[in-house]
Amino acid sequence: MKTRTAARISVVFIAAGTLGCAALSGAPATSAPCADALRDPAKLQALSEAAATDQNWELAYRYLALIHILHPDSEENRELFPAAATLYRRSWAPHRTQLDSIWTTSEPLFLYAWLAGFFQDGRDFPQVQMDAAFVGTSYSLFRNFIRYAKDRPQLSRWSISAKDENGIVVSVTGSPGSLGSEADR
Repeated sequence: MKTRTAARISVVFIAAGTLGCAALSGAPATSAPCADALRDPAKLQALSEAAATDQNWELAYRYLALIHILHPDSEENRELFPAAATLYRRSWAPHRTQLDSIWTTSEPLFLYAWLAGFFQDGRDFPQVQMDAAFVGTSYSLFRNFIRYAKDRPQLSRWSISAKDENGIVVSVTGSPGSLGSEADR
């Protein structure tokens, strides 16, 4: 929980700096556009799309992460997860060998926690979200998710597995049951 809280605070301050939010940076209160953007998931989505157009994947991901942090019960939070997962993967890839990068330390946990929310409502296996998060990525990212899942009741009640070709995930499946030995692979 401490990691998630720290990640949330970090993302808010990073986004505030990016948006030029005076209220969070101690500057005079001329940041009405920033406050409006933080209050409106659609505006954060538009900012993400603009950043993605400029191929600034990390910034685009952070705007979508803000939707998850600030508007967790919104429809946008659910709808935009596949886009966020894609942006996460684009941001993670260049940093995957940097052991001190947020893309290998705190951001995977943030993404896993976001993904875990799709398992809490007792619905069917969230195939779209799992595919968005893992298909086409290194099997190690999936294996780390399985390790994360073992300690979380809403996830550990599922049997989740992946097929890979040369270490790249090509499919993810899940069914009710306990987690297998996927993390031990």
